[in-house]
Amino acid sequence: MSFREMTITLDDVLAFLHLPMGGRFYTPGYATRAEAAQTCALLLGGSASDYALKFDHVKTIGLRFGFLQELYTKALRDRRYGPATQMWLVHVVGSMLFACKSGGWYTTVHWISIVEHLDQVLEYAWGAIALPTLYDALGHASQRKTKQMCYYTSLLLAWVFEHFPPTIIQRMEVPDYTEDQPRACRRRESRTGHPELMERQVIFDEMTAEDVIWTPYEEHRDRSSAAVSVDGAYADYEPYLIPEGVPATIEGEVVGNYLDWYTTVSHSVYHPG
Repeated sequence: MSFREMTITLDDVLAFLHLPMGGRFYTPGYATRAEAAQTCALLLGGSASDYALKFDHVKTIGLRFGFLQELYTKALRDRRYGPATQMWLVHVVGSMLFACKSGGWYTTVHWISIVEHLDQVLEYAWGAIALPTLYDALGHASQRKTKQMCYYTSLLLAWVFEHFPPTIIQRMEVPDYTEDQPRACRRRESRTGHPELMERQVIFDEMTAEDVIWTPYEEHRDRSSAAVSVDGAYADYEPYLIPEGVPATIEGEVVGNYLDWYTTVSHSVYHPG
């Protein structure tokens, strides 16, 4: 954009989801196909060979949500409530944070060891996990050969609703929304009135900093018990923070000429021919 760049932050995620930002952070392992199948068999029941076959259906290490629903229903019928709870969590978390549509609606399973110990599930920083997951998806989406974006696209859409005008994307207000709810519940995408891709690109290129809503959550923070300031989470890390000094008035004062250089290697401005 003409005023350089902006991105979704933890502050946005906290307002959108009301999920904890502090706690244990999960770093997914890069298990082999056989290891992932074995983990699924251990946590969800069945045999590793069955899960390896399910991986073939989505052409990656993942499970379709329809299959997870079948497992959950069977576990309830057999009164295996512990495994049923694990399957339900895999379905809910997977459909929110790790959902993919290529080859069918499914979730990757590199993260499911989180649900092994149900008494520890609430210890994880789920809100903080959501943001790098979205960043990872955006990184893949920026590649030339990528045809669609996966993972938590609703989080990105909510961010667009809050910070950009309706000329970018039409939205509908949810009539019964209240500020004590997660802010992502406030609006829905309109099915009509969307500009074409190239038209939207021109709108982005012509936007100025004055067109952006930079502080959309002031009322939400005042009225929501869940939405506390992200800045407060860093209070315990004060020795590691840069001391307060003279504030920068323009971007270039932070690191000299950085943004001028950065725009020569990334984020080019495109104009329709």
